[in-house]
Amino acid sequence: LYPDVITIAVWRKVDVVRLVVALVIPLPVTILLVVGAVTAWLGLLVPAAFFAAIVAYMLYRALGLRAHHLRVAGVWRTITIRFDSPMWRRRRFHDELLRRAGIAPSAIP
Repeated sequence: LYPDVITIAVWRKVDVVRLVVALVIPLPVTILLVVGAVTAWLGLLVPAAFFAAIVAYMLYRALGLRAHHLRVAGVWRTITIRFDSPMWRRRRFHDELLRRAGIAPSAIP
């Protein structure tokens, strides 16, 4: 469909913005709530658990799933985009991208 497409590259890397946000905002709140629960009132463990779950989810998104990048290089232009999609839709996205570029789908490492 697009004869000027030379290569398509897909890669993942650590999402630095999500990592910094997870370490700067909810992690200190979690630590303060745990310290408050240990020293003052045990009822603070409930919000501490909630914030700990938020920290765990944000770290999983930043380090586990990572940010997805795509580069399509053509004869006249190169396009690099970032796409964040759920894990279960990533394979369909790659297959559709390759199909529209006229490239036979192959295994993604």
